[in-house]
Amino acid sequence: MKINFHKSDLITINVDECRAKSFAQIFCCNIGSFPIKYLGVPLHYDKLRRKDLQPLIDKIIKGISGWLGRYLTFKGKIVLLCACIVSIPAYLMAFVKFPKWAINAINSQMAHFLWGNMGDQHKFHLAKWGLVSRKKDFGGLGIPNIRDYNMALLASWGKIFFMNNSGDWKNVITYKYDVNCPNIFWTRTKFGSPFWKSVSWALQASTNFYHWKIGNGANISFWHDVWAGECSLKVSFWKLFDICNQQECVVGQVWDGITLRLSFRRCVDHSGLSDWGMLINHIKNYPLSDSTDTPVWDLESKGIYSVKSFYKCINFGGVVSPFGHSLWKTLCPQKIHVFLWLCLYNKSLTRDNVAKRIIIEDKSCLFCSEDESIQHLFLECVNSSLI
Repeated sequence: MKINFHKSDLITINVDECRAKSFAQIFCCNIGSFPIKYLGVPLHYDKLRRKDLQPLIDKIIKGISGWLGRYLTFKGKIVLLCACIVSIPAYLMAFVKFPKWAINAINSQMAHFLWGNMGDQHKFHLAKWGLVSRKKDFGGLGIPNIRDYNMALLASWGKIFFMNNSGDWKNVITYKYDVNCPNIFWTRTKFGSPFWKSVSWALQASTNFYHWKIGNGANISFWHDVWAGECSLKVSFWKLFDICNQQECVVGQVWDGITLRLSFRRCVDHSGLSDWGMLINHIKNYPLSDSTDTPVWDLESKGIYSVKSFYKCINFGGVVSPFGHSLWKTLCPQKIHVFLWLCLYNKSLTRDNVAKRIIIEDKSCLFCSEDESIQHLFLECVNSSLI
């Protein structure tokens, strides 16, 4: 096999233009520039610019514009958004942390399609996108949240790193970013590449859901990682951590299974001595061994990271829906499910909700003289109660 120089580009870094042209003449190829695409991913030594990600946004807009949204039900639109639109940026989201403007642009196009905006025809967006993009178990419509999905995909590199023992890419990352000091979750990213900064951003969020099965203690942070109990030692023994001189040490440096070698900035009182004794008694239950330290994912029974479990965890809005998934199991046409969801969250366009968006003079019910609302229309109206 031979290199086809006519189809190759010479890309230089920190080389003046004259020398670059001379090299290009030697190899009989063109001069290229960053970003370049490798396996569909734009590569750049610096942060990707807006014009580098804009073709992806245009592809999503083109895909949506070809669908006749006015002839689809809400359920049909949701299926298309989940199955088609979200899958377009999924591959790139596994390598790059999407900037806020790109996420907002994608969400905007998805919202326009869902609520029926066509060209200059504007329709009301009945619910906030943060509510719409929650899982159905948490009270949303099940449309993926782009930011949460991006984080979950990037965090999967931690799983690949731990499971791959002999990859060249792992050796490069280990050497460049010193990921063994103490482990990949605490690497310094100030001077890292855009890819590694993106991965570190996701890994730092996922570290709260890992605990460590201790081996030789060489890759576990003594204070920060969860290895002895259900929380980190700095949480359980904050007073000792606050005055400790070795706040960034690993387990193997200060603990040999018998003796704990820590020093403090000042003397401790009786409560500090009590905490010290409790700390030693606590970590004695976790002896060292000759095996390597192993991270365990808390959100899966098998202890192995999965995008699904992490996405479900970070997608939770903090408030449990009283309806959960039971709404979507109701025996009725699928388009009625979305209508019931809008009614349950008081998002349907009754006259009281329309008045929040535009000025209307008459807010009364069509069947009686009372103000029209969802509760009145379906439960309290005299005429509707007869149906």
